Amino acid sequence: MGDDWASRFVAKLVKKQNDAKEQGRLSMHRKGMISSQAPLLWDDLCQAIKDKADNVNESRKYFTCSPLIQGQTQHEVESPAGHLLLTYQDEAPIVKFTFTKAIQDARSKPELLNGDLTFQLFDESVWLTDKNGNRMGSSKAAEFFLDMHS
Repeated sequence: MGDDWASRFVAKLVKKQNDAKEQGRLSMHRKGMISSQAPLLWDDLCQAIKDKADNVNESRKYFTCSPLIQGQTQHEVESPAGHLLLTYQDEAPIVKFTFTKAIQDARSKPELLNGDLTFQLFDESVWLTDKNGNRMGSSKAAEFFLDMHS
């Protein structure tokens, strides 16, 4: 009986080691996918914001966006409603945002909305994800940010 227990014990150890190796491999794969696709998704997000802002501006001049420059880590959007600053941090990677609502009168104090979107891997695709776990592609994230100006 002691041999049966020892065999089962060793089998458990081997399975545990193999599971840990597989988890490590999956984690490295996930990190690699995110780090390779996050900069592309950031660029797509900045382009989507500009395109959607331009579409609005065709009907009514409302948004002013900072110019798109390859490799940029910040993007800004101004409107009568306020100022949005997006910052891409490659080391995390993460997109931090600050929306400063425009002051309506002299007695008002500036209102700030801060937060971030993280990059997550789902079904072999990288998505921007809010604090509630909602996944967004660049187009949906652009709408999320531009809606702050309404």
